[in-house]
Amino acid sequence: MQGTPKVRSIRTTVMIAVVILAALVLAPSILAADTWTVDAAQPDNAQCVSPTFLCKDIQAAINAAAAGDTINVLPGTYAEDITVDKSLDIRGPNYGISPNTGIRGVEAVVVPATAAIDSGEIFHVEASDVSIDGFTIDGDNTALASGYSSTNGADIDAAEAVTVYVDNINNLNVSNNIIQNLSYFGVTIFGATYAAPATTGHLVDDNLIKDMGTYDPGSALAFWGGGVLLYNGQYAAVTNNVMQNVRIGVQTGNFHSPNPGTATYQVIDNNTMQVRRRGIFHNLQTGAPSPYTLSNNGITALTDANETVWDGILLASLAVASTSTNNTIDGSAVSNPSEGYEVWNVDSIAPAAISGGSVSGVDIGLFLNNYEGYSSDAGDGAHASVSGLSITPKATGIGIRVLDSPSSTTHANVQLAIGAGVAVNGGAKGMTVENANASVTSASDLALNGQTGNYIELVNNAVDIDATGVSFDGQTGATATLAQNFAIEDKIVHKVDDLSLGLVRVKANEIFVTPASGSIQRGIDAASAGNTVNVAAGTFNESIDVNKHVSLIGAGSGPADTVVTATGGSNGVIQLSASGLSSSQPVLIKDLRVEPVGKAGISVGLFTLATGVNVSFVELDNVSVIGTNTNPCTEQERGLYVDLTSSLTNLKVSNSAFDNLHYGWYIQKQVSADTSTVQDVEVDNTTFNHNNLKGIYTEKLEDATFTTITVDQNGYDGSLLGACSYFNPWLSGVDVNLKAGTYQNLTFEDATVTNNGLGNAKEGVGMMIKARDDASSYNTYPATLDNVFISGGLFAGNERGIRFGEPGKNNAGPTNVVVQDACISGNVQTYSGVDGSAYGGLINVSQATDVATPNWWGDASGPYNAATNPGGTGDAVVGDVIFNPWAVDGCSQTELSATTADPLFCTGESTTVTIDLAYAVDLYGYEFQISYNDSMASAVGAFVNTFFDTTPPVSIPPAWNAVCSAGICRFAVSHISTSSQQSVTGSGQLAEVTLTGVAPGTFNMVISGDTLSDIDGNALSHAVAGPLPITVCGYANISGFITMQGRPGNIVNPGTVTMIEQAPTSFTPVAPVAFTPANGAYSIMVPYLPGGSSYKILAEHGLYLDNEDIITVSANLSNKDTRLWGGDANNDDDVTILDLSCIGGDFGSAPPISTCGGTGSPDINADNKVNIQDLSIAGGNYDKCGAQPWAWNVAAPNYCSP
Repeated sequence: MQGTPKVRSIRTTVMIAVVILAALVLAPSILAADTWTVDAAQPDNAQCVSPTFLCKDIQAAINAAAAGDTINVLPGTYAEDITVDKSLDIRGPNYGISPNTGIRGVEAVVVPATAAIDSGEIFHVEASDVSIDGFTIDGDNTALASGYSSTNGADIDAAEAVTVYVDNINNLNVSNNIIQNLSYFGVTIFGATYAAPATTGHLVDDNLIKDMGTYDPGSALAFWGGGVLLYNGQYAAVTNNVMQNVRIGVQTGNFHSPNPGTATYQVIDNNTMQVRRRGIFHNLQTGAPSPYTLSNNGITALTDANETVWDGILLASLAVASTSTNNTIDGSAVSNPSEGYEVWNVDSIAPAAISGGSVSGVDIGLFLNNYEGYSSDAGDGAHASVSGLSITPKATGIGIRVLDSPSSTTHANVQLAIGAGVAVNGGAKGMTVENANASVTSASDLALNGQTGNYIELVNNAVDIDATGVSFDGQTGATATLAQNFAIEDKIVHKVDDLSLGLVRVKANEIFVTPASGSIQRGIDAASAGNTVNVAAGTFNESIDVNKHVSLIGAGSGPADTVVTATGGSNGVIQLSASGLSSSQPVLIKDLRVEPVGKAGISVGLFTLATGVNVSFVELDNVSVIGTNTNPCTEQERGLYVDLTSSLTNLKVSNSAFDNLHYGWYIQKQVSADTSTVQDVEVDNTTFNHNNLKGIYTEKLEDATFTTITVDQNGYDGSLLGACSYFNPWLSGVDVNLKAGTYQNLTFEDATVTNNGLGNAKEGVGMMIKARDDASSYNTYPATLDNVFISGGLFAGNERGIRFGEPGKNNAGPTNVVVQDACISGNVQTYSGVDGSAYGGLINVSQATDVATPNWWGDASGPYNAATNPGGTGDAVVGDVIFNPWAVDGCSQTELSATTADPLFCTGESTTVTIDLAYAVDLYGYEFQISYNDSMASAVGAFVNTFFDTTPPVSIPPAWNAVCSAGICRFAVSHISTSSQQSVTGSGQLAEVTLTGVAPGTFNMVISGDTLSDIDGNALSHAVAGPLPITVCGYANISGFITMQGRPGNIVNPGTVTMIEQAPTSFTPVAPVAFTPANGAYSIMVPYLPGGSSYKILAEHGLYLDNEDIITVSANLSNKDTRLWGGDANNDDDVTILDLSCIGGDFGSAPPISTCGGTGSPDINADNKVNIQDLSIAGGNYDKCGAQPWAWNVAAPNYCSP
C-alpha cells in the first residue's frame, strides 16, 4: 500500500519552489535540506521515497534522507535497531522539551528490534552532525524476552541507547530524551578503537537517564548500567542531565590527544545523578589531552544490595589538570563503605583541582590513595588540590584521608594541597595522613569542627604539616587559649605522640604536650630551636634531655601541676645539654615540678663523671625540684647538679625551690688543671629547704648573686645518715667549698638562712664559704676567692651562723669579705660533743680580715668577742673580723613609710600622717616628697623627728622645708658636722603631714624622690612602703516631715528619727534626733563615703508602729514624707487583741489611765480621753506588726499573720 503523502498549502509549495529555484540559479551544486516524517501508524508497505511521504520506520527515513535533512518522528513505538550513517537532525515529538523540567506530550518510544543485552545499540551513529532530540529510548521491548532483569524489574534487551563506535565522528547531539532500561550506558561515544582520533562538538544535554544496568551474571554485562560513556578522545559536553537509578553517572577514559575543538566540549556540568556505585569516573587522561571540568553536578547515593562500595567522583589516571568545582555529593543513603571524592594515579605535574561544593554522608569525604582507587598500583601516586569544599562525613567517618596504601608495591607519592575555605564538619576524624609517601603539602585555613575523635592523625608518616592556619572548632593555635591548645593537641596524633611521625604545628614557634601525649621529651624533639614547649598539668614519668634551645613551660610547680619524675641513673630528670643564645633568649624552664627519686633533678653532665659539657644562658623560673629525703648516703638526689669538668654559665633562677633532697645544689669540680666553672649566676626568691645534707654545695662558683633566697632546715637529722655518718660533721645550709681555680664575686642579698646543721653536726653551720688551698689535697691546684658580699638577711637558729675558711686549714681566703645589715642571732650549739670548732654568729678561720658592720647580733650590746667586746651578749664573732659599729635596735630592712591612725576623715576634719624611717644605719641626711590630692584635702607639713635631730646646726633647703603645695609635700634636711650632730642609727619618725578634708574622694599618698645619705654622701640602701590610701568622707543633711495617724494637723509630741549605717560600716553611729511637736519636722546630719553610703532611716514614736526605709546618702536630701500608724497601746511593736482589750477596758475614761501592761497608754491620739477614736485607730491597724514602709497615706501593709 502506498504511503500517504503529506499535504502542503499552495503558498508553502510556491515558497519552496522559489527557494529551490534561487538555490539552483545561485549554486547549482547545493540542494535544500528536506524534512522527513516518520509515523509508526503507517502500514508496513508504506513508501518512504520522498519527504512528501510518511515513513513507517526511522531507519527507512534515515536511509531515504540526504545528509543535512531533518527527520520528525511522530508519537508511537518504534522497534528498531537504528544506524545513522549521515548527518541528520532526528526529532521526536518532544523535540526541544526537557524531560526534567518541561511538559511533554505523547512520546515516540524507540525500543530494540532484537534482544541483545550485551551488544544491542538502539541508535548506532556513524556520521558527524547527528542530533537525536525528544525521544524515549527504552531498552525494554515488551515484545521481546531477554530474560535479564533491570533493577526496576524491566526486561533488558539492549546495551546502549545512542552510540558512536566509528572514528572521526563529530558534533553528536543527544538532548531532551528519556533513556532507560539498558545494560551498559545510555550514551556511548567511543570511536572505532582505543587508538581512535580525537573528535569534538558532542553534546549530551538535558536528558533523563534512568533505571540502567543489571546484576544478572548471565547477561555478560552485569555491574554496568551508566549514564554517559566518553572514551578514546571523544570530547563532549555532558550537561543538565538527570540520571536516576544508574550505577555510574558519567565515565570518561583513554583521552591522549588534545581537543580539536573548543573547551566548551570539555565539561561535565550541572547534571543530577542518583547512582548505585559511582557518580563520575573521570579516567585515563594521559599524553597531551585537553583538561576536563566537572562542575555543578549533584550526586546522590542509591542503595542496592548488590553493591559493596560507593563513591561520588573518582579522578583516576590523569596526566592533565582536571577541575572539579561546586559539585554536591551526598552518600547518606548507603551503608556501604563510601567516599565523596577519590583521587588515584593522578600525576604530580597536573594535580586534580577540587574546589567548592560539598560532600556529605560518606565514610571518607576526600580520599587520595595509590592503590584503592582501582585496586592496583598507581604509578603516578595521587596528587590533588582542594579549596572551598565543605565535607560532612558520617558520624564514624573521616573528612580527608591521604593514604600511601599498604597494598601498593611502588608506593608512589600521594600529595594533597589544601587551599582556602575547606571545612570538615563532624565525623570521627578530621584528616588522616597515612604511611611514608603520603603528605599534605599545605593546610591553609582548613576548618575542623565537631569531630568525636581526632582532628588530625598521622599514621606511620613522618611528613610535617603546617597547621598554623587551621581552625579547630573555631580556634586556631594563635587564637586559642592555652587550655584550648592542649585540648587541640589531644586530638592530633603526630610527632609529640610518636617520634617516628611528622609534626603537626598548630601555632608558630610553639609545641603542646599533655599527659595524653605521654612524653615531654617528644615535645622537645619535635620542637625547633627557639620554640616554646608548653606542657599541661599532669605527671610525666620520664627523664628529659633539653638538647636544643627551647623554652619548656609547664602549668605550675605544685603537686597537682606539671610534674616530671624519674628514678635512678647518673643523669638528671632534666638533663641540660643545650645553651640559649643570650640572657634575653635563654633555655627557659618555667612553671614545672621535678620529682627525682634517687637521681638528680636538673643535671649538666653525669654524676661523679667528667663529661666536659658546656651549657650557658639557662633560666629557671618557678621550678620546684622536690625529692624524697630517702637514702641520703647515695647523694643521688641533687636538685641541680654539674659534674666534675662541665660548665654552667649565665644561669638565672627565680621563684624556685630545691627542697627535700639530699642536696639542693651539688656542683663538683675536678682538682686538676681543668677550667670548668659555674659563672654569672643570678638566683632570687628561691628556697633550699629540708635537704638531708646541704641546701647548696658547690666546688666551683663565681660572679654569682643570690637574692632573697631561703635556706632552712638543711642537715636536719644526722641519724638518717647511718652508714655514711662521715657526712654528719659537715651538715650545713650553704657550703661554698671552692676547688682548683680562681674565683670572685659572690653576693648574698637578704638571704634567710635558718635552722641548718642541727642534726648533731660537729661542724654544722648556716653558711660556710672557703677557697681550698690546704695541703696536701688542694695546694697543687689551689683555689682563691675574692670579693664576698653578704648584705641584709637573717642568719638565725643554725648550729653556727656564718663561717669563712675551713677549720684547722688556715686558708688564705676568701678575701675582701663584707657582711653588712644582716640579722645574725640565735645561732647556738646543739652538737652533743665538745670537739667542734668555734661557735658563734660569724667565724673567720681564714688569714684574711673580714668586715662585718653594721649588723644586728641579737642584742644591743653587740656580739660577744673575747678580745674587744667581752660584754656583748649577742652571737659571738670569732677571728679577724671588724664588727663595730653594730646595729642596736633590731633586725630588719631600712624602710621609709607613711602611716596614719585615721585614713578616713570627713570634710572639715583633720588627720595626721606620719613619715617613719625604720632601722636606719649611719643616717646623716635625707630627702623625700609625698603626694596628696589637693582637690580633696589641704596639707600642712612639719619636721617632727623622734630620732633624727633637726635643731640647728642643720641645713634645710627652703623649698623643701616641710613645704606642701600643689599636691606635693617636700622634706630635706642634713646635719652639719659637730660633736652633737653625728650620723644616726635607729628607727623613728621623720616628719608629719596634717590633712584637712576639703571634698569627698579617695587618693593615695605616695613617697617618691627619696634618698638617704651617710656622712660621706653615699646613698643608703632602703625600701619604701607602698602607697597610703586616704578617704575623705562628706556630711549630708537629711530632712523631712512625719505625721501621726489620728492626731490633729501636725501637732505631735516628739518622736525620734534614727539613721543606721548599713554594712559594711565605716562611721561611728549617729545619735537619733527628734521630730518636733510643732510640725513633725526633722533634720539629721550623717557622714557618707565617696560615691554614697547606704543608711536605714527609722522613725519611732510610742503607741505607733515604726516606719523605715533604706536610702543612699551622697548629698543633702529632702526625704519623702511619711505617716506613722497607731494602735500599739502596750508599745510592743504590734497591734493585737491585747491593745484592743486595753483600750476597751479604759473606754470612756480620762486620765489617769492604765499603761496597758507596759509603757503605753490607751489614749492613742493624745486627746486626754479614751474613746471611739482610739479604738478605731487600733481596730483599723489590727494584726499589723513590726516596722512599716516609709510612705505617705498608704495603709500599713505588714501583718503579723500570713
